[in-house]
Amino acid sequence: PSSILPSSSSSTTSLSSSSLASSPLTFKWTSSPSSILPLAVSLSGIELHIPAFILVPATPYIFTLMVNSTSFIGGPLSASISVNISRSSPVASIIGSTIIGISQPLILDGSRSHDPDHVDLSVNLLFSWSCSSLSCSSVSSLFPDLARNNNNSIL
Repeated sequence: PSSILPSSSSSTTSLSSSSLASSPLTFKWTSSPSSILPLAVSLSGIELHIPAFILVPATPYIFTLMVNSTSFIGGPLSASISVNISRSSPVASIIGSTIIGISQPLILDGSRSHDPDHVDLSVNLLFSWSCSSLSCSSVSSLFPDLARNNNNSIL
């Protein structure tokens, strides 16, 4: 999922409780770029809900709310916010046994790895595997529950 990071916010004036009670408020949202919002998104509510995967990472957006009422002198009030969508890091996941016998094959599965910025979580993933040998002290720090004998070798 993408993170929303507001970079600035401004408002032209504030609403008093007396103006809120005297007439109904109307709300209208706009965005820049204007083509990003699907037709199903309501632009006339007090909140703007944009579905996941609509906004593109590393693209700046400006959302503006216009609030109007027949009791406002001077016309509608507005507030704008600049939003940047950050990219998410890929999620690496390995499934497999951590302890196997010498006569057993080692099978590691990376199929649960995914890119959270894409609807199809398996799209465009490249896998690169490496293997390195661990000393007994490295193994004990990674797997402290493994039993050891007096020679400090793994049982």
